[in-house]
Amino acid sequence: MPGPTLDRIMRLGRHRAIDPVWTAQRVSEVGRRLTAACDLFVFVGPQSEPRDQEALVNRVGVEIAEPVNHLPVHGVLVWDVLGHQVRKGLNRLRFN
Repeated sequence: MPGPTLDRIMRLGRHRAIDPVWTAQRVSEVGRRLTAACDLFVFVGPQSEPRDQEALVNRVGVEIAEPVNHLPVHGVLVWDVLGHQVRKGLNRLRFN
């Protein structure tokens, strides 16, 4: 965790209706406290490093890690953690 303030928000934020949004380049470097608090994972592009691929399998399972690792460079896969399913129709991100 990058610091005590963010750690506190991640531990206690849900009690104050705080919905954190965060980004990371490498799955293997994301703290478990962050991923444990997620309802959705939005993967943009494949994970190519072996350590990241292993971390991805450990976090979401091989049935999600495989499609993520085969995404095109700007492809998107949205994993609904609570529903245990891939969200359909969210295959593009738009920044307008």
